[in-house]
Amino acid sequence: MCAAENILEEPKCLLSEKQLESIYYLSSEDYRPLPQKPRDRLDSEQVPQEGQEIVEIELASQFYAWLSSPTEIGSADGSQAEVDLLTHFLRQESYCTSIISKTDEILSILYQLKEKYHSVSEKTNNLHETCESLLRKQTDLTEKANQIEEMLQFFTVLSSIESPNFKDSEAFLLRFNTCLNSALLMVKEGIKNSIRQVVIEIVELGDAISPENSFILLYGRFRSQASRIRSLMQLMESRADKSPRYRDVIAECQAYYLTKREALVIPVARASIADLTSKYSGDHCELFRTTVSFMLHMVEDESLLFWRYFESQETVESSQVGKNPPSFESMLTNLCSCVYDALRPFLIHVNHIEILMELCDLLVHEFIEDKPAANPNVDLAVFENMCRTLLADVQQRLIYRAHVHIKSQIHDYEPSAGDITYPEKLEMIEQIASSLQQQQQQQQANDGDVQSNGEAERKISSSSTDFHGMWYPTVRRTLVCISGLSRCLDVKAFQGLAQNCLSACIESLMVAQKRIEARRSTSDGQLFFIKHLLILREQSTPFNVDFRVRETSLDFSNIKSAAYQAMPKLGLKIFDFNRANHLLRLLLLEGPTVVDTDVDSRRQLDRHLKVTCEAFISASVTSLTGQIGSLLDKAKVQVSQHPVLGAPNQLRDEVSAAIRLLSVSESNSSSAANTLAVIRHKLTLYLGNTNTVAIILRPIENGVVKLWRKLAATIAEHYSEEERMVIACPTENQIRLFFHANRSLSTYLVGFSLEWLLDRQDVLKYRAPDLKKLGSEEEYQKIMIFFIDVIQAFGKSVEVRQQVIATASVYFRRFFGRTSLKSIDPWLMAPSCLFLASKVEEYGVIQPKSLIAACCKVVNNQYSKYFKEYTYPYRTHDVFECEFILMEAMDCSLIVFHPYRPLLQFCDDLRPQLLDMADELLSRAWSIANDSLRTDLCLHYPPYLIALGCVQMALVSLARNPPASSGNIHDHHSLYFSTQSSINPLVIAEQWFSELNIDAEKVLEVVRHLLALYDLLDRIDMENEMPVLLMQKMPHPVVQQPPQQQAQGQQGASRAIDGGNGGGAATSHHKRMGQAMPTHHMPPPPHPPPNAAGGPPM
Repeated sequence: MCAAENILEEPKCLLSEKQLESIYYLSSEDYRPLPQKPRDRLDSEQVPQEGQEIVEIELASQFYAWLSSPTEIGSADGSQAEVDLLTHFLRQESYCTSIISKTDEILSILYQLKEKYHSVSEKTNNLHETCESLLRKQTDLTEKANQIEEMLQFFTVLSSIESPNFKDSEAFLLRFNTCLNSALLMVKEGIKNSIRQVVIEIVELGDAISPENSFILLYGRFRSQASRIRSLMQLMESRADKSPRYRDVIAECQAYYLTKREALVIPVARASIADLTSKYSGDHCELFRTTVSFMLHMVEDESLLFWRYFESQETVESSQVGKNPPSFESMLTNLCSCVYDALRPFLIHVNHIEILMELCDLLVHEFIEDKPAANPNVDLAVFENMCRTLLADVQQRLIYRAHVHIKSQIHDYEPSAGDITYPEKLEMIEQIASSLQQQQQQQQANDGDVQSNGEAERKISSSSTDFHGMWYPTVRRTLVCISGLSRCLDVKAFQGLAQNCLSACIESLMVAQKRIEARRSTSDGQLFFIKHLLILREQSTPFNVDFRVRETSLDFSNIKSAAYQAMPKLGLKIFDFNRANHLLRLLLLEGPTVVDTDVDSRRQLDRHLKVTCEAFISASVTSLTGQIGSLLDKAKVQVSQHPVLGAPNQLRDEVSAAIRLLSVSESNSSSAANTLAVIRHKLTLYLGNTNTVAIILRPIENGVVKLWRKLAATIAEHYSEEERMVIACPTENQIRLFFHANRSLSTYLVGFSLEWLLDRQDVLKYRAPDLKKLGSEEEYQKIMIFFIDVIQAFGKSVEVRQQVIATASVYFRRFFGRTSLKSIDPWLMAPSCLFLASKVEEYGVIQPKSLIAACCKVVNNQYSKYFKEYTYPYRTHDVFECEFILMEAMDCSLIVFHPYRPLLQFCDDLRPQLLDMADELLSRAWSIANDSLRTDLCLHYPPYLIALGCVQMALVSLARNPPASSGNIHDHHSLYFSTQSSINPLVIAEQWFSELNIDAEKVLEVVRHLLALYDLLDRIDMENEMPVLLMQKMPHPVVQQPPQQQAQGQQGASRAIDGGNGGGAATSHHKRMGQAMPTHHMPPPPHPPPNAAGGPPM
């Protein structure tokens, strides 16, 4: 072994690494033993067992095969390390294979990159050579241009050639004109050839033009030639004012272009429109929208392409809309006529007026008024004319179909059995609303939610008149038709159609009234008619047009009368041609008279409403008085008899029966069909509105009282005192109690919510932190009065109605009634309340910027004496955030009911007793109601109690100082405490208040609050007390001050708003009773003139 190693280490017999590795591998001890040399097997040797293999090796190939083959011995002798090593070698082999494959990929990519590099390099060289050749050509062209300019210098002497002083001027002019004509001819032919070549290229494509590539082929190829032609056209346009020949060439080129363009574009446009009409044939609105939009884009593209060819450089630089030449407008007209011709057949087959209304809105709002041109430099006059022509056709079709619709669907409407099931339909809706309300109340009782009771009642207690589905079908159709026609037609056409539609609706209602009267009763038919006439009058008022037309007719009455006069005088002179022939005189001198008649549907509606109401009132009075009317008629006839009205006992029974008609309650009204309870229930069921019911009940009450007054006078005249005691005829006041006792002031309670009637102890509990810092309740009320006046000043500055200011004042009181003054700055809450009130009262949203500007101006002008260096720190985003806080604090209960409406009704009830003093009573009570906003009355009492307190104070004021006195009628405080006495208003007040079913103590509490307010206003010193209260005592919220620059900017902005005038007196705090805050746009004024008739409308 050592000898072998020495041989291997000899330098003369060096082996390679592979050979050395093989030798080492074969000489290892763990390698399997080499097979012995094969020999002949003796017979005595044991035969190998089955499964054993004897390998015989004689050749080198057999040896290598045996070496590489796995054997049982090898596997048996092998170890786990060899298996792991083999697995590792296999993984390494796969890894090397993947590296080799990735290397091959990288080499192929590098080869491709090399090829691309050679290609780019070759192209770059070619481009460089091309640029050099272009530069050489440019140099050559520049030299030629300089030569041409040198030659053209001779043409600048044209004016000198035209001078007659030169001998050969005519010859030179002739040559010049010849050259000019040749040049213009060459230019013209060049332009025509360019246009012709483009047209030929497009025509050769033929069927290859499709909607997808039409724009590229029709416009892209023409635009490619625009730059070359446009340079020539600009040259001629610049010289058009020098010679008419330039203008003729320009016009001829334009005509040639437009002729070729029209022949090329119009077939494509018609094909595209035909595809659109076939695609949207079932949807007329979408068909009109897509087709007209398609034509709009085509007109824009044609205009832009035309001006690319023929627009002058001055027009391009000025960016003004170029006026289209007449030839181009003719071409656009022919193009737009494709749309008109395609849509006209669809239009004349539209029968539904709703579709026609939508088409009118579409054309007006999308294509005529709001011009959707992508390029403002495009003149769309031709397209607009086409749209107006389409609109006129649509309106004409709409007018015709509207007449047909009115005739068939309204005038000739045949009501079904379900349409005239009155009052069953209304009773069903009432029962459904009542059941829903009961379910809601039970659910709230189970959940323990007591505070949201009022809100739930407001949501569910909706009258049947609020459901549009309960209206008669012709009324719904009439209002829908009028609403659609008002926005689609001009005033004159709409006025005639609206009059016709309203008249047809009234006639259909009359037919339904007769059928309801035949089915149920006369009163049901009358109330049905009244209900829907009121709906028509209310819904037709916002259109602000006269539903009146003038009809012209011929009156032949004069011919008829003249003929009757001439017949006896004819005699034998019938054939004489002179003045004695009466027949000839009749034919020649007499003729029909043209009569113009104004037909006003609104007056017709009011007339029918008045007649029906009078009939219902008369029938109701007759039914409620029983036999009293017949007794009075009997008394007129039997004046000579002693018992004019019959025996006292018999008369007592008649009187008792009539009284029972008034006193039967609703629970027992089923037995009596014509009682007061039944009539009131029917009025409420049909009309729903409490005010309307009260308006109709008032004349019924007056009529019943009038008959009872006559009966009482007749009984007092013809019967003794003992007989009158037996008859027991009630007085006028007792009869009126039947009408007012059941109401229990429900007429004056217009949906008031009890949610915001707060207990005084709860309010004091919320105010406890503020009162602790301020010191007393009086100081707190001074602050509230101050900020209510601030709201008044802000509202006056932005010019809103007094009702908006009143609502804002109530919001302000409600918010700080449950929160502290330090939660939100009152200077921010005041404009926020005003901003929210303008939305709720539907006055129109005040612009936030205008509101903030007004606040800054009011603070700087009116309150500068209180706060010398104060500037208003809040902006619009603060108002928006405060508005959400205010709505959350009030739980979105935003509807506010003021005492003004019940105050008007109370004054109307007192008008018959006060006569001429009623207007003065309303004025003084109205002023006191305005002053009530400075107190907490809106938090503790409903509006009708506040109104009653104002009426009581106004009546006492009238008693102390009537309007005819010489005192100062504008000083209500002095009027109230005047020493003059007049017992008439006080007597009327005592009698009137005794008839009301109210708590008198509550009214006295309201009066005490108002007197305390006027006493506080007398003692308050605004100039000295308010700065201390607002700046030192009042709790202030933590407000993040704006940066210094922002404050300076705001100060400058406020100075700009004020216009530099810092003057202006502070708000005058009214210290006298009745000096109300000024009313803005809300009648009446605080003190109307004595002769003013009636109260203010609401």
